[in-house]
Amino acid sequence: MRNLTKILMAVVTVAGLGGLAQAEPPRQQAPENTTNTNPTAEPGVVRPTDSMTSHPLGDDLADMPRARANRDEKFAKTAGQAGIAEVQLAQLGVQKAQAPSVKEMAQRMVADHTKANEELSRIASDKHLQLPGKPTKADRKTYDRLSRMKSGPAFDHAFAVEMLKAHNQAIALFDKEAKAGKDNDLKSFASRTLPTLRMHKQMAQAAVSGRRRTM
Repeated sequence: MRNLTKILMAVVTVAGLGGLAQAEPPRQQAPENTTNTNPTAEPGVVRPTDSMTSHPLGDDLADMPRARANRDEKFAKTAGQAGIAEVQLAQLGVQKAQAPSVKEMAQRMVADHTKANEELSRIASDKHLQLPGKPTKADRKTYDRLSRMKSGPAFDHAFAVEMLKAHNQAIALFDKEAKAGKDNDLKSFASRTLPTLRMHKQMAQAAVSGRRRTM
């Protein structure tokens, strides 16, 4: 009788364990994480990185060390700023110069530098390069000083001296770019503009020498 009771209790225990096993739901394997960590990325679209974007000065400088590219950018910005100053000062010369030769020189410089400024602006625009919109503080002071002078020999001399100084600086800047520039468009622009700058220098030198003889 005791043996029968033990057998019945064992059967009941096994049956209970089997029911618990059936009641427990099967565990599912966690799905792979397919969430895109970049919320802006689209499937199949490669987003450009900094190393993939083009250089501001175009393909000519894309494979060039940044230091060299910066020299071309500096030339463009310096030349653009100097060009604005020379046009403004030349316009002042047209208004106030007394000697016909000085007034003629000023008119020629307005025309030539306006044309050069427009060409440089087109090149810079094609390369997404923003040029300064006004002269340097030093050039503005020079303009203000000459604008307070009365028309006459003293103004003509001071105007010619400033134009000679400005063109000496411009020739050095453009000559360096023409010889050592890396951007083909800017280098070509510098080479084309140099003869005009040298002619302006000769005109300013003659005006300075002539004013000295009459003063």
